[in-house]
Amino acid sequence: MELFHTEGVECYSPDIGNFNCKGYLLAGTADLPARCLLCNSIQYNGSYSCWKCLQPGETASVGKGRAHVYPFQMDYPKSFPKFNSVNGIAIDYMHGLLLGVQKLMIRLWFDKSFSTFPFNVHSAVEKVDERLLSFLPTLSITRLLRKIQNHIKYWKASEFKSFLLYYGAPVMFGILDRDRFSHYLNLVNASQILLMNGSTEEKLKNVEDMLFSFCGKFSTLYNKKYMTLNIHQLVHLVDCVKELGPLYTHSYFPFEDKNGFVLKLIRGTQNIDSQIITGIFSLRSYLNLNKNA
Repeated sequence: MELFHTEGVECYSPDIGNFNCKGYLLAGTADLPARCLLCNSIQYNGSYSCWKCLQPGETASVGKGRAHVYPFQMDYPKSFPKFNSVNGIAIDYMHGLLLGVQKLMIRLWFDKSFSTFPFNVHSAVEKVDERLLSFLPTLSITRLLRKIQNHIKYWKASEFKSFLLYYGAPVMFGILDRDRFSHYLNLVNASQILLMNGSTEEKLKNVEDMLFSFCGKFSTLYNKKYMTLNIHQLVHLVDCVKELGPLYTHSYFPFEDKNGFVLKLIRGTQNIDSQIITGIFSLRSYLNLNKNA
């Protein structure tokens, strides 16, 4: 953190001699629990826990417990104007959109506990799995999807990503009723555009309309009590892309990859920091030897 001190850090380079080094934080990303700590804000399941707007949310009964939900309100979708700490903290689409919204929808569709609700299509899960396994994915899909039945609890974020962007629409066609399928297509199409480079203002306006429609109809097609902060964040995604770029540029995926790499360097429970440093230096030495060979 010293790097971000207003006075900077005195450094030395053989090429330019002594110099003062300062760091400037341009953007940040975190999952919801970490974001609360990072921004010193209200816990994600409390009133006014959205850091992008002033909607307080409300408490709803879910099973034997209670959850804080955000029914869609047209009066609250816009962000605070010119408030950098709000604009600069991204909505991470890995946790919010994939492990949040997409995972929730698959659960509502296929979990037996919702079998009495009109949105649940658990009886068609075998047909859906048959369709999933019949696809021949392109090389851009690095992790093959597993069946939903008996395996959904083991799915990784990359599998939810593949389902949302590639598999979901053709797989759910004819399984969901017309209204819910059209509703889901809004999420699919919006996600595709928000991950693209160079989206125009017109495209982003269309995406905003899609996401507002998705959030506005969610409580009718499913239930208000499932409209958690992850659903609510969708109304802010376009503003996030305008400020920070396409969703992949501030995603948690690269950080998770690096965490996986660091984890492989740890062989025991003692002196973990030394193990990591030694492992990195060993790898760098190997790469240099390979380069000079």
